[in-house]
Amino acid sequence: MRLSLTEIRAKGQTLADLFGPLALPKPLRDAHMNHDRVVEKCYRAQPFTRERQRVEYLFEMFQRLVAPWAALAKWRPRSRDAKSAED
Repeated sequence: MRLSLTEIRAKGQTLADLFGPLALPKPLRDAHMNHDRVVEKCYRAQPFTRERQRVEYLFEMFQRLVAPWAALAKWRPRSRDAKSAED
């Protein structure tokens, strides 16, 4: 029987109970792994083989996404004083 993450969390345990280093219940771990596979398919066809590979790939995507915004954040309009000095 496959449970959703919401169903597993709704059984009265706190997140600290569920996500403790040794306490993660197998159904919750399985649900997270299934969720990861589904989400990964949104980003690329082949599955990731290691967690590090997944994180590196997603951070590279994030950097490409925010690069134009980072460039805009560095741009500053000239001050009025600089404009009038040129005139």
